[in-house]
Amino acid sequence: MTFFHLGNCVVLSYAPYFITYRYSGLSEYSALLRCVKAGGAYFFTQLVKMLLLATFFPATEAEDAETNDDIVTDLVKATVELIDLLGIYYTVTRVVSKGEMRIMATSIGWGSADFLGTRLLPLWFGARGSEFDWIYLQNSLDCNINLLFLVSTTTLLWLWSRNDFSDKYLPLLAVMLGLLSYRSILFQVMSTTLGLGGWMMLLVKAASALLVAIVSLQLYCGIVSI
Repeated sequence: MTFFHLGNCVVLSYAPYFITYRYSGLSEYSALLRCVKAGGAYFFTQLVKMLLLATFFPATEAEDAETNDDIVTDLVKATVELIDLLGIYYTVTRVVSKGEMRIMATSIGWGSADFLGTRLLPLWFGARGSEFDWIYLQNSLDCNINLLFLVSTTTLLWLWSRNDFSDKYLPLLAVMLGLLSYRSILFQVMSTTLGLGGWMMLLVKAASALLVAIVSLQLYCGIVSI
């Protein structure tokens, strides 16, 4: 029964990535190698982030013993997440720089690597527990929402790299990319302040991801039509 629960969570987490790859045209373009390259760029970016965190924010025993609620420290640490933007930008413009499917190839490769690196092991050790817990299903659904956020982020970064993109929209791109980079701490503050539970936070994240995706799609369609 516990293995069945684990299988459900894994399928629920990764099925949207497989379906997107299969039916978005990536398989027809033989873009598997590009997705693998994007995954490699993800792991290199995470290595750089870990080195920076270990260098400038070393954990002490006092910090490990008590919860640190310093919002300034959390903001500074969240700033390191901006490196993800640099990694995705380099991936979509240099690593996966050719072809019409560069945005989707970058998103699928980056998201798959993130699933393997940060979500698979917690599911493996947690979802196989003797007691059922809704949190693993919530994490699986959050993985789906993360794919939508990732596609939107990649689209915005690709638009930023375009020379024919109107300068009047650059402030909007900067604001949206900043919010996407700090979304984890924003959702954390919202959950703490409003006292939202796991399912409500999933609903808020899904609505936010849908809103960002709609705006990104409109900007992308403007470039494509030109």
